[in-house]
Amino acid sequence: MAGSASQSGSIEALVNDLANYATRSRARTRLILAGQAAVPALARALQSPIEGMAWAAAKTLGDIGGDEATESLLNALGNTAVKDAALDALRRITGRDLGDNADAWRQALAAGAVKGATSERGSSDEEFARALTNERISVEKGSSGYTFTVQLSGGRRQKVDMMLSLKDADGSPLVAFYTECGPATQDRYEWALKTNLKVPFGSIALRDTADGPKFVMVDAYLREGATTRQLARALDMLARRADSIEQTITGADKL
Repeated sequence: MAGSASQSGSIEALVNDLANYATRSRARTRLILAGQAAVPALARALQSPIEGMAWAAAKTLGDIGGDEATESLLNALGNTAVKDAALDALRRITGRDLGDNADAWRQALAAGAVKGATSERGSSDEEFARALTNERISVEKGSSGYTFTVQLSGGRRQKVDMMLSLKDADGSPLVAFYTECGPATQDRYEWALKTNLKVPFGSIALRDTADGPKFVMVDAYLREGATTRQLARALDMLARRADSIEQTITGADKL
């Protein structure tokens, strides 16, 4: 219960940060990665008299997707201040454009003609992993989970491991990502701590490996309610950040 309350407070603080242009981008990134847990607070923010907050809430709901986010955006179509942003978010979730008539959208949803980005609850581990791939992200099954290879700009690549056997303190299944950044030396420990304060997702950690201590990046999400849209984005962002750190440490591409 304490963990849930802490997460709720953190989400509310991030939603409040949407009102400030200087903190909006970082807040949006963290809310997107929070996924479905952030939807209720974002739905309330759609009604904010602060135009920037309402606009950012609509955009963020469009990035998260899912049935609850879709319904919140449909309700916002009657609000002229945020209607355009809500409609754009609905287009991105569904790939369709049915205009600003909420009833038309609901009829299409009920008939199955339009589908939002729903969670992968109930899918097998392999189906779950395959659903995160695209033209830039491939996956292979390993002994302890799945390994993704993410194609990055400049011909660079980054491997990211996904483990599905872990659980949180309450016993809820997790989706955990792990990727190596490069060798860790004591003169860079302070740099790593300071860098952790700047990254809007994941965290840098230290791990002993057969090749010596290494800086790694890790991130984890509750599997329940997580969407493939959310996790594919998290996987891609983690790979990009880890590759950037690898370039800083080694100047090379060790995959």
